[in-house]
Amino acid sequence: MSLGTALLDRALGAARHPELSDVVVPTLLIRLALMVYAPLAVLFMHVNPPPEGWLHIWNRWDGPHYLEIAARGYDPNGDTALVAFFPLYPGLIRIASNVLPPLQAAMVISLVATLLAGIGLYRLVLPDAGRDAARRAVLLLNIFPTAFALVAPYSEPVFLAFTIWSFLLARRDDWVGASVMGMLAAIARIQGALLLPVLAVEYLLTRRRLGRDLLWVALVPVGSLVYLAVNLVAYGDPFFFLGVQREHFYHHLELPWVVIGDLVRDVATHGPDEGWATVYVAPLVALAFLALVAGWSALAVLARRLRASYAAYAIVSWGLLASMTWPISAPRYTLAVFPVFIVLATLTENRIVRFVTVAVSLFLLLVFTAVFARGGWAF
Repeated sequence: MSLGTALLDRALGAARHPELSDVVVPTLLIRLALMVYAPLAVLFMHVNPPPEGWLHIWNRWDGPHYLEIAARGYDPNGDTALVAFFPLYPGLIRIASNVLPPLQAAMVISLVATLLAGIGLYRLVLPDAGRDAARRAVLLLNIFPTAFALVAPYSEPVFLAFTIWSFLLARRDDWVGASVMGMLAAIARIQGALLLPVLAVEYLLTRRRLGRDLLWVALVPVGSLVYLAVNLVAYGDPFFFLGVQREHFYHHLELPWVVIGDLVRDVATHGPDEGWATVYVAPLVALAFLALVAGWSALAVLARRLRASYAAYAIVSWGLLASMTWPISAPRYTLAVFPVFIVLATLTENRIVRFVTVAVSLFLLLVFTAVFARGGWAF
């Protein structure tokens, strides 16, 4: 066989690989569709494009903050609110900006991270539920109502990728790799700290005994320590971010029933308009939805239909989000809780349920993408 024939056979084999057709192609097609749809929605709403160009309709809300950190770091003489944003994603943007303009670099990183997250999710679901369920999980991730955050320069894709691969490597009994991925997730978002107890649960599931390699899981909180070190070096206080979260973003921890009670009261007392829907109703729905996922996950574990570590991650994620005052970004944060898509993939085995789920999710994604692209609040 000639070298050319061998290379052709290898290329054709790669093209027939299930992950290409089940993960890469649908992810790229949905990404392309959203990037075409967003400017069309802006034009339809008669909103002028940003003066910098159409690509900048994606550079909203958190996006400029990540780009500013990438360019200038955490400047104690600048905007101290930037310390609320974790350093891994802007660090990657800074590196990639040596090759591409910063916004393009950020969006390419998000695309690559989304693909890696999709491949990892596919590989997690495949051995437990089969190829159809794995495909559904990836599709539902990409059309989730807040999946525009996978396109924009946001940290969700990077956090998702490291979190999912941490679980995947743990399932393969690679505790060094799993712990390193968990550490990187903890440098990307505060929720990464939740991986410490959850990976310990996965370890006990996998090994059924304690071993020395469990100590590798202690790498996960190193990611949180890196963030505290950033606070210390830039602002002289490792817990400086707590004051920023409280004063600038009205975030502090409270009992879940207090947070949910406040949301219910706000929904009842504020007028029905776009702000009411996105600031009060959507976060309440997101917390209720995640509570249902967490509850179903716990029951599925008892029925031996889901791994206990997935349920544990869904439950502790709900607990954190439901304990955070002023949870206006809860719909977007739910996107980063990957067991959501495993549960949805299981529940959508029925064709009618699948059709309704996909239709509702797509409709909400298009609505929220349009709101986000024109500069409105979309979590």
